[in-house]
Amino acid sequence: MSRHLFAVVGVLALACAALAQEPKLVQPKKLLPAPPKGETARRLAEEVEAIESHLATKKAIILAAQVAVKAAELTLDRVTKAGVPEAVEEAKLALEAAKAQLMIRESEANEVAVKVKHAKRRAEEAQKADSFDDRKRQFDLTEAEARLELAKRVLAIAADHKARIEDAVKRGIVPQTEVAEAMLKFDEARLNLKSAEEALHRVKNPPAPKKP
Repeated sequence: MSRHLFAVVGVLALACAALAQEPKLVQPKKLLPAPPKGETARRLAEEVEAIESHLATKKAIILAAQVAVKAAELTLDRVTKAGVPEAVEEAKLALEAAKAQLMIRESEANEVAVKVKHAKRRAEEAQKADSFDDRKRQFDLTEAEARLELAKRVLAIAADHKARIEDAVKRGIVPQTEVAEAMLKFDEARLNLKSAEEALHRVKNPPAPKKP
């Protein structure tokens, strides 16, 4: 039975590690002079290809996470039929951890998908020779909104993970130290959400240009 317990703790550790790798918010880039129109279109086309390749990688990771969820479901079904209560509880925790991991990977893929969508739109805008400043502001707005949405999802995952860890500690399945780690991830997620909200506010309300 201890072997099942070690497996559950290991899966929970993986979920914590995944949260530790959550995307960090970056400061908006400084606005650069507009390059020649032809160069802009070429660069944006290359950017679309690069981001689409990244998205394909993220989708492959999601498939692996889905397999892990399916394996956890099969394990839960097997131990449930065996009628061992302790093993059933451990299998349930393993399944919950696998689902949390899948949610994280899906959130990461969603963020990349948003970037792909916007990169394509920027490439089309470049071909239409729109204003560089307008494209830059629209990019910042879309990126800020995507970061805010991702920050909200990560916070929800961190809150759910913290609650499950606290419950597992009460039942003596995992050590008390796991609560501190889960709380740390929850606090980091809250700070990231606040930072994302502030970044979106700055994009929507840029400072007035200074008078000469």
